[in-house]
Amino acid sequence: MTEELDIDWSDYSPMVKRAYEFADKAHKKQTRWGGDPYITHPIRVCMSLKDKGPYHMIVALLHDVIEDTTYTEYDLRKEFDNAIVCAVVVLSKFKNENYFHFITRIVNASEMAIEVKIADISDNLRDLKDGTMKDKYLLARYILQKELIERKNNAWQRNSLPHR
Repeated sequence: MTEELDIDWSDYSPMVKRAYEFADKAHKKQTRWGGDPYITHPIRVCMSLKDKGPYHMIVALLHDVIEDTTYTEYDLRKEFDNAIVCAVVVLSKFKNENYFHFITRIVNASEMAIEVKIADISDNLRDLKDGTMKDKYLLARYILQKELIERKNNAWQRNSLPHR
């Protein structure tokens, strides 16, 4: 099943368009497990976060570049600002890194990194069959969603307390 995602990137900020072009070049010859061009995955993750703003979209487009291509953090630093690169680095699983440790790193990062990873996992779950990999993703998504809810509840409570 080949999926076509026809998006007019000129409808978004120049940085979002640049992130798309960078990710498209980085993932050029890669395919997803179902045979689609790999870039369809970061695009879907990006589009699921478009209401969050351009930084979320940019990080979503770039989230697999360091982990799954020959491009490095240094390559990203030549094109994008520190906040974007730091988020992409957090979202990049290191070679031989335990998956639980990887998710814990994300839990301790920014809300943007957590939100992008939740969207990433949700997109990955679209076409995974039942089994260990799917269970791992479901558990990771649950942990990240729980952290995000707790952060938002804590912020709400801080803002709701009477000021003295």
